[in-house]
Amino acid sequence: MRLFVRDDAGHRPRLPGESPASASPHFKYGGTPEADVLLGKAAWPHILDVLGGEGSQAMAG
Repeated sequence: MRLFVRDDAGHRPRLPGESPASASPHFKYGGTPEADVLLGKAAWPHILDVLGGEGSQAMAG
């Protein structure tokens, strides 16, 4: 298991290709949209590795 954190990110990381999350009328997520994108971008290669998807290290061998 890996944990990815950013002090400036909220609770809605955006993975590559996802559009920004719309504001919620019920929840305060904190962080910035830019930080949420960076958090998702940092986690993305590891997600692909676990899933064995395109771009993963599992496919490179």
